[in-house]
Amino acid sequence: MQTLKQPLPWAAGVGSEAFALMCHCMISARTPGEALRLAARYEAMLYPMIGHCVELREDDGQA
Repeated sequence: MQTLKQPLPWAAGVGSEAFALMCHCMISARTPGEALRLAARYEAMLYPMIGHCVELREDDGQA
C-alpha cells in the first residue's frame, strides 16, 4: 500500500497511533453500542487530522 501511495481504510488495524488510541477509548465501554458511539465521537474529533471517519446510524435504539 505504501508503494502504491494509497491510504489504508479506517479499521485496517495496522497499528497507527490514532487507531490504537481509539481502541483504548472503546475498551472502557459497557456495551457494543456504547463502544461504537465512542469510536464515532473519537473519529469525528480526529477527522481533520487523519481524514477517516466512522458514522453510527441508529433507528429505534438499533445500530
